Amino acid sequence: MDSFGKKMEYIEMICLKLQGLTKLNFQIHLGKVLKEYYISKGKTYEMPSPNGGDDKNDGWVVEDELFYQIYAPAQLRQSLPKDIRDKFTTDLSELLNKLDSGLWNGSIKEFIFIANTFDDNLPKDSDRFFETTVNRLKRRHGYDFEFKVDNLQYIRRLLIDINDETTFQLILSNLSITMNMPHELVTDKNIFEFLLSLGSNIMDKHIL
Repeated sequence: MDSFGKKMEYIEMICLKLQGLTKLNFQIHLGKVLKEYYISKGKTYEMPSPNGGDDKNDGWVVEDELFYQIYAPAQLRQSLPKDIRDKFTTDLSELLNKLDSGLWNGSIKEFIFIANTFDDNLPKDSDRFFETTVNRLKRRHGYDFEFKVDNLQYIRRLLIDINDETTFQLILSNLSITMNMPHELVTDKNIFEFLLSLGSNIMDKHIL
């Protein structure tokens, strides 16, 4: 297997691991991935402890004034589109209030909201809800920043930018992902498709 194929194998294993996590587990493990990524880029990723509340900052890149908010429901619900909108609005509003008080240097250049949609796409945003909400909050607080709402596709695109084998090995270790399965099984496209299908069927049975 060439180096690009090996990289894609690592990325798929990392995303499959994250896809199966919920709530605080998803936040903590995704934070570990982001921390190693930004270390590899020579930047500082700080992840406030979730104990006692995180002030609506699940992690931020100090040099870029980039803030992450991470959301993973305990179960896949039919109300997921509304839940994501409500969570986005509440978290961004409270983050800006904290920045107003001087936390994290009182400045923001980018806000990224990542939701675990399991093996589904992000809900539609035909009415431009997120853009409207951000513009309203910008006017209220006087900040100017970019934003993005995404799912694990964001992590896939981010990790493609890593060319360091050591960084991937650290991420795999931090997520307790082992490479001791037969190589053919790990890389077989049909196995991945089967796992994704199995996960989807399980989640469908738990939709409320």
